Amino acid sequence: MKLKLIAAFAMATLVFQGAARAQCPVAGGSTSTTYINSTVTLKILLVEFSDVKHRISPSSYKATDFTNALVSSGVYVSPNQYSPDGESVYGSLGDYFRLMSSGNLTVSGYVVNQVDAYNNPTWVSLNGTKSYYASSGIFFTDALNAARSQGLSVDDLPPSDRS
Repeated sequence: MKLKLIAAFAMATLVFQGAARAQCPVAGGSTSTTYINSTVTLKILLVEFSDVKHRISPSSYKATDFTNALVSSGVYVSPNQYSPDGESVYGSLGDYFRLMSSGNLTVSGYVVNQVDAYNNPTWVSLNGTKSYYASSGIFFTDALNAARSQGLSVDDLPPSDRS
């Protein structure tokens, strides 16, 4: 999946669940709080701008394209799987964080947009252009408000993840 697709259309809300904390020494004699054996849940909200729309032809992206690219474990790797654009892929965002944390950080998540019977997501449309949101600093506010207006759950964890 090309970088512009992720940068232009996907945003995520991070929620730490049941994370154990440890104080770790840092250069200069201070300490830093480190989360050990943590799970990060991403709520993936697919949005499009007034001047940049999601791909429809040759085929549209599926919700699973985003969950595979962002939160799958050992799935999003060529030759078993290729990006929706036919490019070789070398692991998901979740695979990267699991590897870099030596298995201490697990990334899970799901697309919050409504999906039809063919796994096509209904994208949240924003009124502004991509360049407007890049310079205005209100992208997240407008995207979350637009999602809420469509009745999408962007504020809390699903009932199965609540403590």
